Amino acid sequence: RDRHLAETLPKNLADNNMPNTKFVVVDYNSGDDMAERISKDHAKDIASGKLIYYKYHADHKFRMAHAKNLAHRLGIINGGDILVNLDADNFTTKDFDRYVDFKFAVAEDVFLWANMIKGVLPKGISGRIVCSRDQFILSGGYDEKYDTYSPDDKDYVARLGRLGFVRESIDPKYLRAVRHNDKMRFKEYPDAAFADAEDFWIDPKNRVVNYGNFGCGVVTKNFNNDVEYD
Repeated sequence: RDRHLAETLPKNLADNNMPNTKFVVVDYNSGDDMAERISKDHAKDIASGKLIYYKYHADHKFRMAHAKNLAHRLGIINGGDILVNLDADNFTTKDFDRYVDFKFAVAEDVFLWANMIKGVLPKGISGRIVCSRDQFILSGGYDEKYDTYSPDDKDYVARLGRLGFVRESIDPKYLRAVRHNDKMRFKEYPDAAFADAEDFWIDPKNRVVNYGNFGCGVVTKNFNNDVEYD
């Protein structure tokens, strides 16, 4: 998805300017030119601390829920108390960080989600979920049984609700995405179309998952070869 990130990241960085807003980009051992491009195009953003780049070191295929949990835990390590899952093909639009800050200042038990309205909102925005650090840790994050294209986001929203947190739809004006076809969407997991029904099954009772073992792995930070997090 580096092609998408090259389009969305500069715009998102420019559109969100609260003092404590940070963007964490996780390079999930990508086989493209992501590292080279970010080091060249975003050196000032990294130097300022607004952008933090991590490279995950593993030789397995992309795992959807694990990648999200890894990004969230790295966000916490960098001081994040409100966490936004932002897919590489998503635009926040202007002042999304101020909108999020206001929502959590008004109600501490709230979490935000993208309520997909077919025919109105672009495909690809369903993964936008905003939660607090404590909500993420308490719930166990995204269920890592979902390691491919699957309803990991729907499961996470449902579990947060069962834990007693209040779901609120994100204002549609903040939900924009790069339009692309399913060939790109399923590039990292072409076998998803042949997955078993179990892979898409959502437990109607679960509240907590992973039981402390989620978002783990070895990463390096900002092109430094020293291990940052394990």
